[in-house]
Amino acid sequence: MRASHPMLLLLLIAAFSCTKETSVESDGTRGPALGTDCRVSQIVLKDTATGLAELSILTRFAANGRASAVEVFDSLAGSPLFEVPLLYFGDTVRVAEGQFVLDGTGRVKSFLFSDSSGSSVEAFRYDYTYDANGYLSKKELFSLGFLPNVPLIRFTYAWAGQNLTGIEGKQVVPGFEGDILKAAFEYDPAQTVKNFLRYVNAGYYSNTVF
Repeated sequence: MRASHPMLLLLLIAAFSCTKETSVESDGTRGPALGTDCRVSQIVLKDTATGLAELSILTRFAANGRASAVEVFDSLAGSPLFEVPLLYFGDTVRVAEGQFVLDGTGRVKSFLFSDSSGSSVEAFRYDYTYDANGYLSKKELFSLGFLPNVPLIRFTYAWAGQNLTGIEGKQVVPGFEGDILKAAFEYDPAQTVKNFLRYVNAGYYSNTVF
């Protein structure tokens, strides 16, 4: 199993910008107000058939609360795969060959990275747009070496109340338009909100993480 930048991107966005609401605990009592001090410190992937852990992604935090590094650990081999430090320069956070640019509220507004998997190095940028409520509404991918001001791919996010209800991804280059993914989300009203994250299932389509 290998880690990729999109996986780190998912974790780091959670580390940089998130909010929590007052929760209802398993015994029916309401928990304390959770405020905005929300951090994902570790994600563990395990085989549900054997119960064995396979991989963990750990975020290290500095004393000021900022994420300082991300480590990917191979639980089967019992050894780290790699660790990426996060370096802050004003409104920019650098990670490996990529860098996040934050807006005035600390949200990610763009992510610049390079891809050297082919015969040459290509530079790309994701731009993030938020609605009036502060929720992510659009994410667009640009190639800086090919039509840098024209998006290649656009993801749009639909919300109802505070719940994410749908994602659509499309290729939007003129002449090459097409659907990449469509996902709808439903929520079980019988389940109560917890103040911890138990399980995340990331879907993949054509090397794109959503």
